[in-house]
Amino acid sequence: MISDTAAAAIVTGSAGGIGAAVSEALLAEDPLCRVAAVDLHPGHAAPLIEKHGADRVLEVVCDVADPDSVRRAAEQIEGRCPPVRFLVNCAGIQRAAPSAEFDPEVWQKVIGVNLSGTFYWCQAAGRLMISGGGGAIVNFSSVAEFFGWPLRAPYAASKAGVSSLTRTLAAEWAHLGIRINAVAPGYIDTAFSREAVESGRMSKPEADRLHAQQRFADTSEVTAAVCFLLSPRAGFITGETLKVDGGLTAKKLDWPPG
Repeated sequence: MISDTAAAAIVTGSAGGIGAAVSEALLAEDPLCRVAAVDLHPGHAAPLIEKHGADRVLEVVCDVADPDSVRRAAEQIEGRCPPVRFLVNCAGIQRAAPSAEFDPEVWQKVIGVNLSGTFYWCQAAGRLMISGGGGAIVNFSSVAEFFGWPLRAPYAASKAGVSSLTRTLAAEWAHLGIRINAVAPGYIDTAFSREAVESGRMSKPEADRLHAQQRFADTSEVTAAVCFLLSPRAGFITGETLKVDGGLTAKKLDWPPG
């Protein structure tokens, strides 16, 4: 369990992939937890509501890159959920292009969703936690922040910014009873990554070899890290970015070769 009292967890990017997996893990692990599932598309929380009930899942439609949309969504959650104690910022996008040719509008969109959206929700949920006596936040960074990743300039920059933001808010809000950490996953076995393999945009054997463990992460391995960081078991951990990458950043070289 992540809490011994009834509490709400906000999960952004909850329509699919890791966001949906995090929402499901929180609901399954903690019967006292209610999830505010935040995403851009109406109806995105229908599977969660069908499985866990409308009393435990609140669907919230929000553009995380729009501060006014975030403010309205936070007001909706505050009015309908138990005290907000947890936030998981999963919303994110990735676009690839040569840096010399990257469209400024696309740059702004990636930064807007990945970095600005993370800040807007930390700010909105942080206000609720400050008035409510504290809480815990987990942001999603990426292994892309730790090395040069060609063609991914805005994604890598935004994820490095997420970790820096995490450290800054952790130091600023610790005395208010709020812990803030981040996770930096390697490749995760999601519908998005499977589609990339099936379309030919990514080679699964080559991507596997990037990891010391020679495989992608199962979503449960990432959600376990998130639940741990939210829980009292991580009570003396704040301002950290936890790599959940199967040894990708430790390995560096393609070894064993071939």
